[in-house]
Amino acid sequence: MQITATPPTNHHAPYTNCHSPTTLLTVAPPSSRVYDKQRHLCPFDSGLVERNVELFFSGVVKPIYDENPDPADGIQTKQLGPINSWWIAGFDGGSHALIGFTTAYAEYVLMDPSPEYRGIMATVHEKIHLSKVCVRVWFNFIV
Repeated sequence: MQITATPPTNHHAPYTNCHSPTTLLTVAPPSSRVYDKQRHLCPFDSGLVERNVELFFSGVVKPIYDENPDPADGIQTKQLGPINSWWIAGFDGGSHALIGFTTAYAEYVLMDPSPEYRGIMATVHEKIHLSKVCVRVWFNFIV
């Protein structure tokens, strides 16, 4: 799983005056996962974040402009988060929707899941594509 991080949008978060570069978080197998405090794998799209259940994730941090997918060039991280919100971008063009997390410190865009998290992400991608089809049908119906 790869994750893109941008500077925080929360104006009350620490380091908001820091001009750090936007970073790309590449979550390298086998450590790529989203989990709760007890370190159980958790689907982030099941309402847990909205119910204020603290979810965390781990991975390898890389600059957003680094096109090399090799995680060896990044910094291994653990227990990033908690995740404050998750979001989807990219409905307005292209065939690949982006999934992201927001924490108090940055925004992260997920890319490739690890083998252990692939099943959970497959369900998320299925929901995204179904939502996109519904929006297209609805838009074509009212236009």
